[in-house]
Amino acid sequence: KTINEMLDRLQVGFEAQNDFINDVSHELKTPLATIQGYAELMQKFSYNKEIVIESARTIQDTSIKLAKLVETLLSLSKPVTRVEFQNIELNTFLHNLAEQFRLQFKEFSIYVEGQGCGYADPRVLEIIVKALVENAVKFSKDRKEIILKCGDSWVSVKDFGIGMSEFEKNKIFHKFYKGDKSRSSEGYGLGLSLVEKLAKTMNCKIEVESELNKGSEFIVKMPPCN
Repeated sequence: KTINEMLDRLQVGFEAQNDFINDVSHELKTPLATIQGYAELMQKFSYNKEIVIESARTIQDTSIKLAKLVETLLSLSKPVTRVEFQNIELNTFLHNLAEQFRLQFKEFSIYVEGQGCGYADPRVLEIIVKALVENAVKFSKDRKEIILKCGDSWVSVKDFGIGMSEFEKNKIFHKFYKGDKSRSSEGYGLGLSLVEKLAKTMNCKIEVESELNKGSEFIVKMPPCN
């Protein structure tokens, strides 16, 4: 019986590792293909200064995005083996994150609204909020504004971007799903699937309110403070 239980645990671990490898392979394929394609272009048109400069610039930009992508993947995909719950004063928590976001996304206005307390692991909640903000930035257009809200036992990330239909709302947490309006955007549909997995480790639930061309709000509901 003990051996069978051990083998079951090993099997779960192998399956999780296999899922992670498949996720990473899928997510990295497109930027790597971009880098390879422009490197070949530089070799083929080495005599054309404009093409070489433009190709080098694209390779550099893609490499920077790739580095951020790898960092995000590793953060989101790292198994949460020990969740350390504590009471979190959510307004202060979001204000601290907002300062980071303002430095990272300088063209965006980041606001914090509300007061409240939630019971969660701060490091895991931070990863979730960061991923949702990056998602909001990605799908924002003219109105570059993001609001971080909170209340008792919840936080949310609200944007004023392209929004989504009811059909898309039911699909966005599926691995690799991308709505039609996001086909030309960066990212490959992996982040929200992993975010939902992380939320479940803290007994949290993520809800979405959205309207086409008016924006989206992702709400993370967590256990109440003790």
